[in-house]
Amino acid sequence: MVENKPESWAKSLNSFVINYFNKNLPDFMLKKETSHGPYWGVVFSDGNLEIKIGGDIAFNILLKIDSEDFPLWQFDRSANNAIDTSNKNIQYQLDILNRFLTENSKSRS
Repeated sequence: MVENKPESWAKSLNSFVINYFNKNLPDFMLKKETSHGPYWGVVFSDGNLEIKIGGDIAFNILLKIDSEDFPLWQFDRSANNAIDTSNKNIQYQLDILNRFLTENSKSRS
């Protein structure tokens, strides 16, 4: 049972992010979901924007806009203070992401 714990933890983190997107960013489609041991991750896309979220004991959010990578911390450096994987930190970074997407939605249209 102990050996399954990291994978179930990873799946629960994926579910947390997927639920956030379903509620707050419904235009994004889930493209990929990964959970292998403690590693977790999801990839969403909407047109020319792809968002990769994942990690293990630490995580990050990476935006790929027109094939160019931008870590979320480039938009808001406070994301660097919330890199340890926890629901609280994931929520914090997702809120930054949502704010970034909302403020820049006109340029994506």
